[in-house]
This record gives sequence, C-alpha cells and structure tokens, in this order.
Amino acid sequence: MRKYLSISLFVGILALVGLAISRSHADEGGILTPKVEVAYRAGTTEEAPSEESTGATIIATLPDNVECECGARFEAKKQNSNEWIVLGLFAPIEEGDEQQQYQWTLTTNIFELDATYDIRVRLYDRFGTESPYGTTQFAMSPFQERACSDGVFTNLEKSKVGSGEAAAVIFAWDKLCKSQKEANKYKVYKNGQLVGETDQGANNFIYPGTNDGSTWKIEAYGEEPPNTDPGVIKTCEELITKLQTRGSGPGRPESYDNCQVQGSWLRAIVKFQAYRDDSGANPGGWLTRLVYGIGNNGVPYFNFVPGQFPVPGYPNNHFLNAYVNCRDEGQNGTNASGSSVDPWNQFPWICHNEWHQYVVNGPTYYTNRYWMNFDLNASGTGTGTSIWPVTTEFTF
Repeated sequence: MRKYLSISLFVGILALVGLAISRSHADEGGILTPKVEVAYRAGTTEEAPSEESTGATIIATLPDNVECECGARFEAKKQNSNEWIVLGLFAPIEEGDEQQQYQWTLTTNIFELDATYDIRVRLYDRFGTESPYGTTQFAMSPFQERACSDGVFTNLEKSKVGSGEAAAVIFAWDKLCKSQKEANKYKVYKNGQLVGETDQGANNFIYPGTNDGSTWKIEAYGEEPPNTDPGVIKTCEELITKLQTRGSGPGRPESYDNCQVQGSWLRAIVKFQAYRDDSGANPGGWLTRLVYGIGNNGVPYFNFVPGQFPVPGYPNNHFLNAYVNCRDEGQNGTNASGSSVDPWNQFPWICHNEWHQYVVNGPTYYTNRYWMNFDLNASGTGTGTSIWPVTTEFTF
C-alpha cells in the first residue's frame, strides 16, 4: 500500500521549527537513491521527548516519483558517532501486489534536543537488490518563542514537504499582537477561498499541495481592546454596566437573557428590574430618551442602531431598529403588544414581559424586557472601528 505523509502531525500543537533535505541521484541498473527529508518540531530544553513535544518525521522519496516494489530501512546516529541505530523497517511489496510506492515515512520521538543527527535510508526489494543510501543531517533545536510582533506579520517562513499526492506546504510566523492584545485565531485563504484556520493562538499552518504560485492570505483575529467611551457599547460584558449609568431606581436595567454579535450589530434581550405599576418606572420612556437624546441635543446616549422598519402584517406599523419591547405575559392572558420572537428574524430567541399581582386586587408588578441593538461600527473616543483583522498576503 502507498504510504503518505500524515498531515495531522504538524497541526496546532507546537511551532514547526525546521526542515532538512538531502540530495539524490540515480544508480544505473538498480534502485534509485531516495531523497531524504526530515520535518520536525521541538519543545523546550526542559521537555523530555514525547509525541506532544518533540518529534520528527523522516520522509524517503524516489526521484520523480518513480515507483518500485521496495521496502525501506531507516537508520540514524549522532554526529561523530559510529553506531547506527535502526529506526524502522518496511517490508518490500508482496509478490503479485499491483500497488507499488515511491514514498516511505517514519515518525519517531527518539531524537534529543540540541543534538545533531545523521540520517540514512536504503531501499531494497524482495530479490536482494539494494539502493545506495539517501542521507541527510539535522539538529533538534529547542523552540524559542520570539516576542509578539506588534501589528504586523514578521518572520513568515514558507516551506514544502513531500511530493506528489503527499506534498504539503507549511507556513509559520511570529505571534502577532495589536493594542497589547494577542491574536488568538488565524484564518488562511488560498486564491481567495478560506481553506482553514488555527485556534488557541497557534501560529503555524499546513495544507495539502505544493508551492504552485498560489496567492495566500493570512488574517489575524483577537480580543478587542477595552472600550473606554462611556457612550459606546461594544461588548456583552459592558452592556448592563453602561446602561445602568443612564437609568436608576425601580425598572433600571438588571441583566440580559441573551446577547450576541450579529454582523455589525450587538444584539441583546435586556431584562429590567421589577417595578410597581404605580411607581412611574416604566423603562419605555427611559429608552425613548436614550434613543432620541432628549436633553442631549437630539443625540442618542449610546450607539443604538438608527431607523425603523415595517412589521409584516401590521399596516403602517413600524418597529424601531434600536429597540422593541417584548410581548406581555401575565396571569390574565396575553396582549398583542411587543414581539415574542426576534423581530429581525436572526435568532431563535423567545422574549416575554412578565406581570403579576402578589395579592388579589393589590398592585401589579412588571418585569420588562426589550430587544436592543447597538451599532458596532460606531466610533467613539476610546474605540473606533475594530482593530482586527491584521492581514498579510504573499505568493507561494
């Protein structure tokens, strides 16, 4: 059976730090000399070799993908030593097997850090014919984390391993920061198409294929810096705290039932503190002042989404894009005011106001909720538009 380079070996655990490649030549009348490559990853000097920290994949390939019914013998020794160690053997193709192969791979974590190794691979068939050794040399160097690069991709390394159907390209770069926030995700595009992304801040990527001159783009994403503008709401974490600066007493914003970014909006269902019907604390009037900026020269207090839109089925009726009250629910039934489902048809959220009496013929208590929208594109003294993504493009 053909043996191919395992793509998953290189993804996401540690940075790829090296690639050693040998030369090859033809041995007339026999088996060609294999080309030998070593792709490796290395942890720190404190880490013992393990599958998770330090390892290498040795790749032996016949020139021009010439196939043969061959097995392979992988050997290694430390530099300046005469003792060769057999790392692994592959048996020749069985007689009658139509599948030949041109590439053999072996993965091991036997190598020590800060040590240089000679590698050799010999091919042989079931008739006793052997190829000359293909050789290479490499050193397992401890991985050194470089300082986070501020706002730009630096030390972008591009390499290729394997050949034919087993070829892959590898990209690695310094970690990237912006406004003292480190990127925690990178998206990779090939010729305009998203082909993958890294997570947990992994700053390397491998993809099947070869260096065919494609156009590549890498986008870095991370956390936004703190929003210091008191009149701009950008995140769910600051939503209630900032709203409470403009509302106090009974009926003030208390918490949110749901909150999520949708496109350029921050969408939320905000729950208000319960109030008595005779307290005059209905948050509807309070919200109107926030949106229409009464007493503030007509400027909204926060970055609410402006405008209105018609409600299907209700002629001449319009909802504000900034906020919509949730539908009333009480022990005496339901009326038609407000919306129990998302007025903008984006989330499967359900939203109801609540009202009840603790004592018969006593005062009615209300708990109001509102669908609320904030414009993430709104600039402010402390934020402006998003600092992400940071992008680099190149051909390879």
